Amino acid sequence: MRAAGVLPPFLDQAGWPRLLRQAGCYCTDNAKEDYNTADLDIAATWDESSPRAHWHNRPAGAPFFAIFNPMITHESSIFVNAPRSHRWA
Repeated sequence: MRAAGVLPPFLDQAGWPRLLRQAGCYCTDNAKEDYNTADLDIAATWDESSPRAHWHNRPAGAPFFAIFNPMITHESSIFVNAPRSHRWA
């Protein structure tokens, strides 16, 4: 399931955390980079985006915004397991 999201022009190919960065916040994301838009510039959006990204890495005293996403799919709960004896043709 893919969306074809388009960022509003004022974001200039960066996600909204860029606005927080421009206001002086240190912004991190723990590696989720699939935002259903093809034109998102990850480097312009986040100060750090990796499994090691953390607000502790910010400059001393800087305000921060940090996202920690569980890396499991939300879609897993919509599927019903088929009985083990079922064979697909």
